Amino acid sequence: MLNKLPLIPLTELLAKALAFLIVILLTRILSVEEYGLFNYIVSLVMMVSVLMDGGINNYIFNKSVKNELSEISDYFNSRIVLSLIIIVILLLFVYFIQREYFIYVFFYSLFVFFNSSLSFFKMLARGQEYKKIDIQTIILDPFFRLLILSIVFIFGLKIYLLETLEIFLFIEFFIFFLIYLSIRHKFNITFSVKKIYIKLKTILLDSKYFLFYYLFFVGIQRMDVLFMGHTMDNEAVALFSSAYNLYMVILLFFSSFLTSGFKSILESKVKLIQYIKSVTVFYILIALTVLISIKWIYIILYPAEYLDASYYLKLFMFSLPFTIVSYFGIYYFNYANKSHLNVLIMFFFFLIKALCLFVFDFKYINDYIYLLITIEILLGITYLFLLIRNLKETYQ
Repeated sequence: MLNKLPLIPLTELLAKALAFLIVILLTRILSVEEYGLFNYIVSLVMMVSVLMDGGINNYIFNKSVKNELSEISDYFNSRIVLSLIIIVILLLFVYFIQREYFIYVFFYSLFVFFNSSLSFFKMLARGQEYKKIDIQTIILDPFFRLLILSIVFIFGLKIYLLETLEIFLFIEFFIFFLIYLSIRHKFNITFSVKKIYIKLKTILLDSKYFLFYYLFFVGIQRMDVLFMGHTMDNEAVALFSSAYNLYMVILLFFSSFLTSGFKSILESKVKLIQYIKSVTVFYILIALTVLISIKWIYIILYPAEYLDASYYLKLFMFSLPFTIVSYFGIYYFNYANKSHLNVLIMFFFFLIKALCLFVFDFKYINDYIYLLITIEILLGITYLFLLIRNLKETYQ
């Protein structure tokens, strides 16, 4: 009976529920201004984290699905070295351009370094359907972060953003080595920098399409906050982020639902139809819940200053089904060795969105949200058109 349950999607949903509780605690522990600054730092580092990853995490899922595991250590060591190089470049840039944010970026970039390394293990395990390791990489981080922040909140301890980032980094460091010790023998993963330059060059050439599509993909998702950070105050960033983070929690559930059974979906047209029906049911249930009760959820969970952001989440729900289609299209074209299509599509919409943000003078949060929704809808329609054409060939 347990094997029939979608354990990975449910675990991702649980993890995101814990992450949601972490967000709630952060809004109560930090001031609105510090929470807004936190989300600006997150968006800045996450944009650069794509270069830190080099597209390797998404590439390794594709390799793992196809049982091409002979060079796993090379991929792992290459992304470690690449990540450290990019972090140094980022820190130098921030030191000279926005020095007041340097210490925050320092701690959060290291947190992302260990977090993305855990994602490497997760995608590797997921491609092989090793559910125990997959679940561990999903749940341990939000569990321990929530535990520590709960202690801080319950006992009324006063900590600021810097101390919060230090706690996050320590937890991620601990979990990374815990998972590494449990996974290294199963996949024969070892630390080595021997001839790393040659290996890194070869791997980046192999994963270049994954790197570029993911760079533009994250850019589409994160550029709103970066622009808002320069044109509006930290309070506006905090309100936008409170809604957008909830939206991403919902979206990750659908993403994990897809990746955890991706191979089986492509086995037959019947299984694809079953997947579409399941996604439709989940979307209707979640959308109705959001539309009916989100205001009360905000009243119960968030400080009063965040109540207006409940409306923003309702707007985001209109783009959700189109974004799910985009995610399916991304995974499908990667699997079908057509990653160059993902690069072209993502680059086009990245360029359109960037031009809109540069050309138009957005003064309100709604302006940013309407642009985001429009881009997501057009992106989903584009992938839907391409999927219809290509899936016919797959099932034939």
